[in-house]
Amino acid sequence: MTQRERLLELLAEFGVEPAANDEQDTEHDVTLRAHEGGVYGWNGFLCTFEFDDTGAFKSVGVWE
Repeated sequence: MTQRERLLELLAEFGVEPAANDEQDTEHDVTLRAHEGGVYGWNGFLCTFEFDDTGAFKSVGVWE
């Protein structure tokens, strides 16, 4: 199981659903947005986990 798959499994276990990818995301991103999928916070805030082609973790970013 890849690190990306492990993150998705953990989020599902917690009842959190990642946001749908948008034009700036890649198929390797896992994005959490405030007010979507069980995530709370201020409007416009998001967190994106980035993984490489093999599903290995690369970085995480948090933005407004």
